[in-house]
Amino acid sequence: MSDISTQATEDYLKAIYELCADHDRASTGRIADLLGVTPASVTGMLQKLAEDDPPLLHYRKRRGAVLTPAGMEVALRTIRQHRLLERFLHDELGYSWDEVHEEAERLEHAISDELEERLVQLLDDPQHDPHGSPIPRRDLSVPRAATTRLSDLQPGQRGRPSAASTTAIPSCCAVWRAWD
Repeated sequence: MSDISTQATEDYLKAIYELCADHDRASTGRIADLLGVTPASVTGMLQKLAEDDPPLLHYRKRRGAVLTPAGMEVALRTIRQHRLLERFLHDELGYSWDEVHEEAERLEHAISDELEERLVQLLDDPQHDPHGSPIPRRDLSVPRAATTRLSDLQPGQRGRPSAASTTAIPSCCAVWRAWD
């Protein structure tokens, strides 16, 4: 990875991964909204990450960004560490499910491979974080759950929430507390 701040790089790659789950590419505007930065800052960072050796993403002006295999690896490793930390904070330290995200955001960049492995052992290799999102496996593959998005339900069709998007937190907290 380049000399660009590792924390900023991980934040950008994680955001692009999350945004690409719903779209082919992550737009500059959506990345800016998610990270709370200006679109101009996003453009500059995307250009730097695209020029990295190896490139961490492909970027085209007005087309957005998509992760390369190297960028996907960094994003998934960061997401794995983030979700393990959320599980630890919730299960072992008593944080509520809506408090763990922000704390894990601060800690995810400092976790070592050894600490990650000890968390896995302590938590008995958890499969999901407290929000119901799958935790990437050691090989960074991501288990797929057989779920339906609420937006895909037809009028009159019923469902039960099984996961909350961290991009929707804290806006979904009140709704989810009703089911907690």
